Amino acid sequence: MGAPHAGELLARREVSRGNPVYPFVLRYRKHAEFACHSLIPGTTLDELVRGFEEAREVGGDFCLATHYWEIDETMHRTLAGFLDHAAGVPGVRFVAADELFA
Repeated sequence: MGAPHAGELLARREVSRGNPVYPFVLRYRKHAEFACHSLIPGTTLDELVRGFEEAREVGGDFCLATHYWEIDETMHRTLAGFLDHAAGVPGVRFVAADELFA
């Protein structure tokens, strides 16, 4: 196993600082990765808003991932609350994941 890629080192540093999701694309020689926040049972609106605001503070992007079949009433309220928050921030754009890698 070789030395870690510079992007991986940056991501590790962010995690060690308490930012578990690095808000920038990690570009490797043959592929790129982007970490997403998860909307799963138990995820709170506060957690999503905090991650969103942390990404904004450093000029990064925010990705939210979920599985449609997991969405129950509680998760739906969390998602709706988060989308309302994000939509209220000037300059925010909602894009497909592919655009994060452009």
